[in-house]
Amino acid sequence: LDRCDRPLTLLKDVREHLKPGGRLLLAVVLPFRPFVESGIFKLQPSEQLHLNRSATWEAAVEEMWQKVLVPMGFKLEALARVPYLCKGDLFSSIYVLDDAIFVLSCA
Repeated sequence: LDRCDRPLTLLKDVREHLKPGGRLLLAVVLPFRPFVESGIFKLQPSEQLHLNRSATWEAAVEEMWQKVLVPMGFKLEALARVPYLCKGDLFSSIYVLDDAIFVLSCA
């Protein structure tokens, strides 16, 4: 979601296509700091989730749940915190971020 230009539209489309009894496995780095890559440019997405970029992981999970996933009509089946490894830059060869894994169904 953090590199998607229209994350709300994506979630809405997935929700509409989720079959009865189906599950969505959603992995998202939190706290949420989105941008869209366009060539060498990093742009803001056209749809904003309006989540606190400075929140703790726990507060970011709660905010993602209350402000985004519940209003979209999802029900939480399970939640996990896992490391997300991403390639580094000039300052570090690798970064370790916190990923939230939501297992969701239709409410």
